Amino acid sequence: MAPTKVTGIILNRFEFRETSVIVHLLTENCGKIAGLMKGVRSEKKKVAPLVYQQGSLIEAQVYLRWQPGLELISQPNLLVHFPFKGEALFFWKKILELMDKLVPQGRQDTSDLFRLLVSTSEAVPQTGNLNVLEAMFMVRALSVLGFGPFLDRCLSCGSAEHLRYFSGKLGGVVCANCRTKEPDAFFFPFKHLEILRFLRRLSLNQTSVVKYLPETVYRNFRRCFNGIISYHIG
Repeated sequence: MAPTKVTGIILNRFEFRETSVIVHLLTENCGKIAGLMKGVRSEKKKVAPLVYQQGSLIEAQVYLRWQPGLELISQPNLLVHFPFKGEALFFWKKILELMDKLVPQGRQDTSDLFRLLVSTSEAVPQTGNLNVLEAMFMVRALSVLGFGPFLDRCLSCGSAEHLRYFSGKLGGVVCANCRTKEPDAFFFPFKHLEILRFLRRLSLNQTSVVKYLPETVYRNFRRCFNGIISYHIG
């Protein structure tokens, strides 16, 4: 079978034997690939380490399989390296590793997630608040995956009133009347809900609009996101 040219972001990488690397690649058009780059760490190959570094945007030829297993990646070429440092690098690696956990290997449509990662990488140097960018990314990523967060109506009865609780199992808000039906639901102040809805409406290049995000609000957002993630992947 002839190889397929793909473009993707390396979510994770693992050294394999003495000279090879296994990468998890989120591609624009071919889903998530677990691929083997044979011999790229060999001195004879002269492949720059940035080509197989976590977070790099690359182009490569892939011998796609239609059954589970490693796929052979050849002729990798670096398109973009994101030279983040400090907190920005920590943030970037965190969302890459999260996407690696949430997105299964296979031939599904990952174009929206790919574009979201690229847009987020472009927003990192411009943002003055990585917590805001993280919340905006998480709302979008979980939504693309179909996990939530669903913020407009009670997920138990459909009411748009008295939305004061959040259920990770259901993936969104629950009204005060249905609280007893959802033992995992926790109190989620309406003001926090309004902020999360606002961040959902903003584009990723508008993080500077939010000058300050209180730590209590950020922690509550994290609790919502973690509740959803824990339900789906444990």
